[in-house]
Amino acid sequence: MVQAQDELTRQLQASSEPMVKVVKQAAKTSIGDNEVEAREWLRKQGFTKLLAEQAYGRAEEEGEDPRTVWGIVQGLTATARDIEHNDERVGLERSAGHLLDKVAVQAA
Repeated sequence: MVQAQDELTRQLQASSEPMVKVVKQAAKTSIGDNEVEAREWLRKQGFTKLLAEQAYGRAEEEGEDPRTVWGIVQGLTATARDIEHNDERVGLERSAGHLLDKVAVQAA
């Protein structure tokens, strides 16, 4: 119990700066100059054609630039909100998070 409390305290006191750097890097990391290139990039990351189309559209609806990593991640998580089953929804959110992991290497 004490170890859990110590870990929670450490996390609460940790700086959010690393995550802010990742988000900023993701927002300026282009995945294509147009819709076709952005969807193609997402397909190369292992997403289906339908999911790439949905994510691109949802990113636009959410007011994000779907031609950036950050925008397409937002589109993917918005798409995930429509998935009924938790395991499928969480799976898509994790896959979207992996795209941010790739950017985190650049931001470090």
